[in-house]
Parts: sequence; C-alpha cells; structure tokens
Amino acid sequence: AALEEAGNAVLAEKHYRHALALEPTRAQSWYGLGNVCLAQGRLREARKYFLQAVRLDRLNAFAHYGLGRVALEEKRREAAAWSFVRCLRIKPDFAPARVEIDRLRPFLPVGFWEDSEIARD
Repeated sequence: AALEEAGNAVLAEKHYRHALALEPTRAQSWYGLGNVCLAQGRLREARKYFLQAVRLDRLNAFAHYGLGRVALEEKRREAAAWSFVRCLRIKPDFAPARVEIDRLRPFLPVGFWEDSEIARD
C-alpha cells in the first residue's frame, strides 16, 4: 500500500505479484493488485483481482468497494451500487462507499433502494 501511495505502481505491482507467488491465498494481496490495475485503468484485470480477493475472503469490504469502482468506470451503475452496498454491509462506517452510493441514487431504477436496507440509512 505504501508503494501505491507513493505513486510507484510498477514497484507495487511487482511486490503484490511476488507476495502472491509466495502466498496465493492472501486476499489482501489480490486486493492490492486490483488497486494497482484500477489506478492504471486496467479494468478487466482489476475486476479479476478484486473478485479473487472476494472469493478468498467474502468479508473483504475493500475488495467489494474496488469492484464498485471498476463497475463505475465501466458505466455499470447498478452493479456498482450493489458492490458499494455489500461493502457497507461489512463495514458500515466506510465513508467512501457511502459517498458513492449517494452519488448513484439519482441514476438507479425506481425500487432499487427498497431491495437494500443499508442504502436507506
């Protein structure tokens, strides 16, 4: 994460790939790799890595958030909203997901929010 924050995506990607070679079941490394790809606009790869993180740890709120960010970039608003809802069900105090849900409200079909009690909070 420190490498990503420092803007060194190439080094961060190498770090995560090395970590996954040593421990392929570590969800956090898949999530980190997804973030690197998302930041570079490599959406297909980012989605794949976030999904792997969720497969390994379905309670990884940040991976659900990452999937939402990918869906937003792909203009798939409803899929993005569901990912953010899943994130908030796991980590209700995660403000970035709440912000994204608030931004999406006007664009989603009537009745969408009735299916999601978290979104009405």
